Amino acid sequence: MTQIQVTGTAFPSSTAMRIGRVVANTGRDVLIIVDSHIEKRPAIRIGDIVLLQAKRDVSVGIVSGINAPAPGIESDGEELWIVQVELVGRFEMKDGTTEFLRGAPAAPTLGSPVHLAGVSEIKLLHRHHQEDNLNYGMIQGHDGVQATIDPQGLMDGGFGILGGAGSGKSSTMACIVRTLLRARYPVHSLLIDPYNEFSRSFGRAANVIEPSPGLFPHWLLTFEEMVWVLSLQGGALSEIEKTVLDEAIPIMRRSFAQRNSRAKMSPDISGDSPVPYRISDLISYIDKAASTGREKSADALQRLRARILEAVADPRLSIIFGNAATSDNLSDLMVDLFRLDGGAPLSVLQLGRLAAGLDRLVVAVVSRLAAALAEWSGLKRQILILIDNAERYAPVQVEDEVTAFSREALRMLGGRPRKLGTSLGLTAAGPRVVDLDVLLRCSTIFLHRMPSALDGEAVEEILTEPAPTFVDGLPSLRQREVMVAGRGVPLPSRVMVTELPAIAIPGARPVAALTENALDDLEQTIERWRRYGTGEPSSETAA
Repeated sequence: MTQIQVTGTAFPSSTAMRIGRVVANTGRDVLIIVDSHIEKRPAIRIGDIVLLQAKRDVSVGIVSGINAPAPGIESDGEELWIVQVELVGRFEMKDGTTEFLRGAPAAPTLGSPVHLAGVSEIKLLHRHHQEDNLNYGMIQGHDGVQATIDPQGLMDGGFGILGGAGSGKSSTMACIVRTLLRARYPVHSLLIDPYNEFSRSFGRAANVIEPSPGLFPHWLLTFEEMVWVLSLQGGALSEIEKTVLDEAIPIMRRSFAQRNSRAKMSPDISGDSPVPYRISDLISYIDKAASTGREKSADALQRLRARILEAVADPRLSIIFGNAATSDNLSDLMVDLFRLDGGAPLSVLQLGRLAAGLDRLVVAVVSRLAAALAEWSGLKRQILILIDNAERYAPVQVEDEVTAFSREALRMLGGRPRKLGTSLGLTAAGPRVVDLDVLLRCSTIFLHRMPSALDGEAVEEILTEPAPTFVDGLPSLRQREVMVAGRGVPLPSRVMVTELPAIAIPGARPVAALTENALDDLEQTIERWRRYGTGEPSSETAA
């Protein structure tokens, strides 16, 4: 049995094997020369865990490079083997138990012995002894060692899942969410589903919400958002139109509040306060302003009046103007979105059938509602907003105003996770397509296959700990395989994510949806296309 000392106490391991000694130390990286006199040199691979004896603790490192600068002739066993190791933490003894901690303050000295970690150390590193940690896959290269996540660490800093097309990002998102649901972790979760792919991924644990008329009424929009919506009818608004809206909307909100016994709060109501107001009252205000104004102003106000009436009649905007009679449905909406009634613990908001950039507008509104709920309610549970294809809502380059709304809302939502009690989880095609401010809020990163070298360079900027090994290995990852690092996991690891049931795979097409008659299927496809008019695929129309 190999004996490794941890703070003066023997740290036993029946499987740890001495492989060599430290010959160089840069503070982050350590070079090890492998012993040549041992009977059989061990097989050392990239990603293996090694233990390095320091004065008062045992440092933990990950093999990041292997080299034989002086190879022997015909494998005579005398060649020089050099192993490069990245330090990631240390073992310490606390209250009679050995615990793995991040950081290695006492770097190993030259000549310190180095051991290849055994199964017992690897299981301890991945915290199998902690009941709070949740299993979401298997550690690659170590048979039988489960990969675990710390749910609180995942929530405290949010997480990002990055990878190329078809690498399994959405499935990893579904796996993580299913793991949280199975453990009944106390969190209010809402998943933004831009392509209607997740409706069957969580079974009865999810409340699937499809956009319906008036689901996100006009009075939930800020002034700038309302201006954008009205610009869909005839182009940008004139300054006169904006001025009248800016004056009218706060007055309409205060008027509604006074009629509904909320007079005490009316002085504090602004143009962006989520207080209902009637479109009919807004039209009356514009008519009055037009009748008392000059001819030039009257023409502009008539255009504004026409815009509003056209927007109300536009079927694309029914999610905003669908209720003819304004009602205060904010409480019911918050309950449905964030599961505040104790029902299904997760909501899936399907946005695949919305057109004209309205999905981005909805993301902006939902993010604002989540932040307000967390800030003003004093909820004991955190709110987790999950965004699939985040580059759609928070891209690096913003080309239109509505995308700027969603990007700014997501920046704000992810900016103060501990203070607000909100967390952000997202998937994206890579680190170069998502706004860096949003991506840097994710303190745990899951990396799928990314063949581009530029993506690899960008990954190093967002990782919370040094792990160049990850970057070099990204092109070789298989389906469902990820490199993961950050606050939510014990240490950087290569993981095979748990396989989902076939029905739960995002975007999986049910067998019942298939038909042998191609013409019948074509007629159904055309009917769905004409009904929703988005021109974008959903789970019902695309395999």
